[in-house]
Amino acid sequence: MTSIIVGFIILIIVVCLVNGIVHFMDLKKQLGMKELEKKELKKSLEEVNSKLNRREAFRLGVPDEGCAFEFLHFGDEALAGLTHRKGIGKIQDISVKGLKLICDYDLPLKKTVLIQIEFELNKEPFVLQAHLIRKEAHISQPFITYGLIFVEMIPTDQERLVYCINQRVLKQANPTTSVV
Repeated sequence: MTSIIVGFIILIIVVCLVNGIVHFMDLKKQLGMKELEKKELKKSLEEVNSKLNRREAFRLGVPDEGCAFEFLHFGDEALAGLTHRKGIGKIQDISVKGLKLICDYDLPLKKTVLIQIEFELNKEPFVLQAHLIRKEAHISQPFITYGLIFVEMIPTDQERLVYCINQRVLKQANPTTSVV
């Protein structure tokens, strides 16, 4: 009789252990799915924030404003031969944070690309450094458009750029008024 009771107790313990293990595995699977969902939500939030951040500054359209640039540094050693190569392009739009550059170079943007860009806005010369952060290829066009973000901009350059952008906005809003 005692052996039956002991066997029954062992059976109950084994059933409880198996049930506990199954429950544990289920919880672990659910936790893994929650972690995956959490990572996906975090990535989605980062993408939305990135889009918002790069668009938060006012962009002034400056169609076909000419510029010159020089490649200063490539994070990709395969492109190091292009360092100090110069080119010309056009600025499509500009903000205090960066600009959109149109040029003939087709570069991969897997690693950082640092350029120095020279342009005039309202006859005010600028020489700024920027990172290429976005690339748009146009199937029907022979050029590439890059989004640039200015780096290490000194406060006086930033103030001059804000002033020039504001002057251009005023001029566009009231074209009969001469703005200096």
